[in-house]
Amino acid sequence: DECFQCKLCYINCPYTPDQHEWALDFPRLMLRAEQVRRRNHREPVAADTALGAGELCTQVGISEALLADLERFGLVQSVPRGGSPVYGPAALEVARLASRYAELGVEPRHLRMYLVAAEREAGMVEQLAVPLLKQRNPQAQQNAAALAGELAELGAELHRSLLRREVGSDLLP
Repeated sequence: DECFQCKLCYINCPYTPDQHEWALDFPRLMLRAEQVRRRNHREPVAADTALGAGELCTQVGISEALLADLERFGLVQSVPRGGSPVYGPAALEVARLASRYAELGVEPRHLRMYLVAAEREAGMVEQLAVPLLKQRNPQAQQNAAALAGELAELGAELHRSLLRREVGSDLLP
C-alpha cells in the first residue's frame, strides 16, 4: 500500500525478482493489477452518448487542451449539433485511454500511429466482411459481423505478439 510505483526505487526495491526469495516482481505486479482494475471497472458507454467538450473533459478527467490535441491529430471526432461540437461513445473511450497515456507522459501526437494502424486494419476487415453483406442469405449480416469481430480479435492478439517480440518478453510478459 505504500508503493507509489514511482520506479525510482526499482533497483533497491526488496520486492523485485533478484532480491525476493519467491522471485516476485512486486512493482510490475502492482502495475498489472492497476491495468486489470481499470479494465474491469470501466463503465460501459451507451451507444447514444452525446457529450459536449466540457462534459467529456470532466467525465474523463482531461484538460480541454488535451481534447483539442486529440481532435487535431484525428484521434477524437466531434459532430456539430445545435452549433456546438458533440462527442459520441467512441470519442469518450479514446479520451479515457488518452488520459492514461497522458499520465504516463505520452502526448497525443505519438498516439497517431494507432489511428493509422486502425484505419489500415479497418480497410482489410471491410474488404473481407463487406462481400458477405451483399449476399442474399438472411444470415449474411450475422456472418459479416462475426467475421469482423474475429478479425478484430486476431488483430489485437497479433499486435500484442509482435509488440512482445520487439520489446522482449521481459518487458511485456
